[in-house]
Amino acid sequence: MALTKTLEAQHSAAQMTIQTLENKVETLEGMLKVAEEALMAKTLQEEEAKEMEKQEVQFKENEEKNEKESLTEMLAQGNPSPPG
Repeated sequence: MALTKTLEAQHSAAQMTIQTLENKVETLEGMLKVAEEALMAKTLQEEEAKEMEKQEVQFKENEEKNEKESLTEMLAQGNPSPPG
């Protein structure tokens, strides 16, 4: 009888330990999911920032190119001073 009670107590303690560990695993999985989502959001923001910077550089390069072409065209036409 004492052996049965001891085994039942050990079984109960083991069940509680298993439940505690399962809860910890669920908590860790939730934390991992949050961290992964935050990393994905940060990566997306960085990619968008790089793309915007790239577009800005291209826009400035196009502006400079157009300005040079315009000045070259004015000089070719004999207009000595640019407008403005």
